[in-house]
Amino acid sequence: MNKAYSVAPISKNELARGFIYCRDNSERLIKDAEILYNYGSYLSAISNCRLGNEETAKALMIWSASTYKDDELDKWDWFYRSLFDHKEKLRVLEYQLHWESYEDKDKFHEIIGNLMRTREHTIYVGFNENDGTFNMPGEFFDDLPETSRIELTYSQKIHQLVFLVEYLTGKSTVEQIVDAFNVNFHQET
Repeated sequence: MNKAYSVAPISKNELARGFIYCRDNSERLIKDAEILYNYGSYLSAISNCRLGNEETAKALMIWSASTYKDDELDKWDWFYRSLFDHKEKLRVLEYQLHWESYEDKDKFHEIIGNLMRTREHTIYVGFNENDGTFNMPGEFFDDLPETSRIELTYSQKIHQLVFLVEYLTGKSTVEQIVDAFNVNFHQET
């Protein structure tokens, strides 16, 4: 069943606030992942990294939405639907950061599927349809501590890359983010 979404534009102030909330929540989730990793809770660390990455992707989506004109209802519709779609947020993040490195675009879609499965394998008891058995979360990882370390490092670097300006200049206010939206995307040429 498809949920009906409002396609009304969101004010720049509200988009800026959403951007800041996503930034802060992503940072919190990744810091929590580091604590979980240090305590040997590797599956939960990976899961928190994935959630933090989704919040980072949501911040990128919000930044993009700041470029939408009020009458671009198809873009606003995509934005609203994508806010709640885990797979779409992974696509946005991979596309923004790695698209050019994929020579085979089908490989891009395969990687998105693998990222979704990894996320699911860290949280849920799985079921193998081939042999009719249940699997504990994490059974698919050969070296769980190393996988967790790699995921944590990657998530930290993505967060720093996406929010690089803020790492260099300090956290931005809503007003500063709105100014950045206006300067970067809405100058008339």
